[in-house]
Amino acid sequence: MPANFLFVALGAFLSVSVGLFASVVSATTETKLEEVVDENVRRIKSGKGCARCYLTGAVLRGVILYKANLRQVVMRNADLRWAYLTEVDLHEADLTGSDLREAWLEKNNLNRINLSRADLDGANMREADLSGANLKSVYLSHAILRGADLSKAHLGDADLSRTDLSSANLTMAYLRKANFSDANLNGAILNYALARGARFSDANLNGAELRHADLSAADFTKANLRKANFSDANLNGAILSYALVRGANFSGANLNDVDLRHANLADVNLTGTDLSGLELSPDDLVAAVLCRTLTRWGEQNSGC
Repeated sequence: MPANFLFVALGAFLSVSVGLFASVVSATTETKLEEVVDENVRRIKSGKGCARCYLTGAVLRGVILYKANLRQVVMRNADLRWAYLTEVDLHEADLTGSDLREAWLEKNNLNRINLSRADLDGANMREADLSGANLKSVYLSHAILRGADLSKAHLGDADLSRTDLSSANLTMAYLRKANFSDANLNGAILNYALARGARFSDANLNGAELRHADLSAADFTKANLRKANFSDANLNGAILSYALVRGANFSGANLNDVDLRHANLADVNLTGTDLSGLELSPDDLVAAVLCRTLTRWGEQNSGC
């Protein structure tokens, strides 16, 4: 028998053997992981903490937890629908892709948690600490985040439509292309937020703070911006058509290429802004606060 044939046959045998061995190891490992998850679920349901536990794929639907320590748990793709968590510590936990629809997470410590791609439709997260959290591409429609701390959180591409974010803190949050349409941001703080291309159409931002925020190309169509503070914000290319802006403060803001069609500028503070590139007439600005304001017909200082 030729030597090369023996080598080929031996190679094929080893390849099949390695494949079978890998399959057995994989199945064994998967079984052991499932056993670990089941044991950790029993531990949690008994009221014990489970910090740094492995809970990927765990089913904790409707579970009730009080002051549980779940710091740094790995709970990816878990089922936490209708879960009721009170004062639970989920600091730096990984809940990527998990289902938390209508879950109760009020006042919980969710600092630096990873909830990317998670479904939190209708969840109650009132006054929760989500500072530094990863909420990229999360679904938060109809959720309650009233008074929540979302400072420095990553909400890029997140869906927060029809969400209650009144009095929430989004200071320095990353909001690029996030959807806030029909959301309630009354009194919310978005100072220094990065919200380029975000959607705020029909949203309520009455009295909101957006100082130094990057809102370039953001859409505020038909939004309520009464008494909102946009001082020193970047609104380059933003859309404010049909927006309610009475009493808003745009002093020092970048309003280059802003769409202000059908927006009533009465009592709007435009101190230190450059409006020379906008299609506005003196009648449009007759009731606005103008001081060091550049227009197509010269600098205006009637409000100084």
